[in-house]
Amino acid sequence: MKYRFPAALSVILATLMLSCEKVDTKGRTPDISDSEQHEADTVLLLTAVSVPEDYDWHRDTAAGVSSCELFLYKDMELAAVYGTGPQFCISADPDSHHLIGGHLYTEYVSDSETVIKRDGEELFRYSGREYLVGLLPFGSSVYTLGRLRSGGGCRFRKNGELLLELEDCRIFGDFSSSAYGRTGALYRDGDHFCFCYEDLSGKCWKVQDEELWRVDKPSSAEEVIDIKIHDSKEYLLYSGSLMSYLKTPHKTYTMGYFDWSSAGIAIEEGDIYAVGNRKGRDLSGIFHGTGPDSAFMPVSGPAVSFSSPAYFIYHSGAEAYALIPEGDGFVVEDGEDVLFEIPDSYVFTRDCAALTDAGLAIGVNPRQKGKRPYLLCEDEEYIININGYISSVALEIKR
Repeated sequence: MKYRFPAALSVILATLMLSCEKVDTKGRTPDISDSEQHEADTVLLLTAVSVPEDYDWHRDTAAGVSSCELFLYKDMELAAVYGTGPQFCISADPDSHHLIGGHLYTEYVSDSETVIKRDGEELFRYSGREYLVGLLPFGSSVYTLGRLRSGGGCRFRKNGELLLELEDCRIFGDFSSSAYGRTGALYRDGDHFCFCYEDLSGKCWKVQDEELWRVDKPSSAEEVIDIKIHDSKEYLLYSGSLMSYLKTPHKTYTMGYFDWSSAGIAIEEGDIYAVGNRKGRDLSGIFHGTGPDSAFMPVSGPAVSFSSPAYFIYHSGAEAYALIPEGDGFVVEDGEDVLFEIPDSYVFTRDCAALTDAGLAIGVNPRQKGKRPYLLCEDEEYIININGYISSVALEIKR
């Protein structure tokens, strides 16, 4: 099978040192000699949860197992081990592990508090039980966007301090959306922190820093699918009667006779893409792209589509790879070819794989008891020698 990834990732993989021995660092980085501290242009980060050998984690993904540990690998060398559970305020839940900017951020919810850590060290905690839909480090601060576990309210915070409190609402974007990055629904537009939402009355809003602004939606909009802010301007993806549309500051583009089961707006280098799964036609992918001064492209234009709905889509401009469910496993497609068929395996979250200019890396978790998880890239498998599962993968390009 073809696997067309750039040589940059091959250089990294050629130097990988797979560390299989358990190192009891409890969150401390093992000593590294000066000769080993040379930093490559690209760093591969991976987190994996290890449980006792006699425990079948497939039943409940290690819920309640106090002895399971969270491993952090850098270029496949074990960099740190963190205990999980109430005494460590680190969860084994894959949704709570976020590799951002070369650091591991974790979220933990107790009976009354939410605790945010970076590389095993507590950054802050606050009263209330929230699950995060956005986390954005900036300078010396960390901004979070969390939804109350007891209801639909949301909280925007800086270092745990409340900046904005919202009543029941629908936030556009999260960590699992193919159109949003590793920071989830929270992102930067110029000098502003941004996210968008729809309230219970159907009104749409954008948040820039701590200020709310009403977003006007067309009277023909039956469902607003996504709203993004770019260069302080609003972009809306919505469905009307039988048709879908993309409203930009310049004009509204008709996208065709179809609806969306999941989708979002991605904006890269001034081009706009609708990324996700479509209803009716059983398709997924990056369907359209346009520049501010050009006509909207048809599906036959520079777009990447897949023959089936995807779990997750990884895209860089009009190039895309998709993880598509098939039986008890999944396949990897690039819009033209099936690159890999991976039976009896799955990924937990979108962060179990990463795509950059250096290539694509996928953390694979076998369904079969006793099988080891492995990292798949460049037609090679790199086994993680633990009884457990991979929770996140990141390729960090050093600038």
